[in-house]
Amino acid sequence: MSKNITISGVSAAGKTTIINSLSDKYNTFTEIKSDSVISFWYEKSIQGKTTNHFAKMIMLASRLSYCVNNLKSKKDSIHDRGLIDLLVANELRIKSRDRDFYDNFKKEIVSSLEEIKKDRNIFQFYIVLEIEFDEFKKRILERGRKNEVNNIKRDDSWYRNYHKEYNKLTVKYLEEFNIPYKVINTTRFSKEETKESVLNLLNKI
Repeated sequence: MSKNITISGVSAAGKTTIINSLSDKYNTFTEIKSDSVISFWYEKSIQGKTTNHFAKMIMLASRLSYCVNNLKSKKDSIHDRGLIDLLVANELRIKSRDRDFYDNFKKEIVSSLEEIKKDRNIFQFYIVLEIEFDEFKKRILERGRKNEVNNIKRDDSWYRNYHKEYNKLTVKYLEEFNIPYKVINTTRFSKEETKESVLNLLNKI
């Protein structure tokens, strides 16, 4: 049975940093670096060169195929976000803007989750990183991605709602699909302390 660990949580929670720090011990999948379609549009977005809604839908659709293929590879792996995160992103970023895409994409994700759930050779576990809003906002500003910085400075209300709802929806969907998980609050943790907490949990799974 393959063991698939997904690191989940809001932007700037430390997911990619943790995964990169574990790459010497584990087979890791960091979607931004590993998928050409995602990488292209992601780089455009963080450089502030696109706010195109269509580009976001392309990224989400590409992520679905990427996540499913990684799970079906049946290797022990750690993933930077997963299928549950796609459900959450679809809910928070797409639902109010394109209902047709939202409905159809949700069906595709749910179908994929049900298919993976039936495969007894695939074990999934989610580690959900949680941070308080003030720390979340601080990290967004510190990492300096143009679109994020401009938007959160102009009006942080969308980010407040995103922060409030992300982990709540994540836990809701994890329980709905009976996927085991653990929430770790990293607000006052250094990168090393966060890594140590994740490693301790991995050793128990």
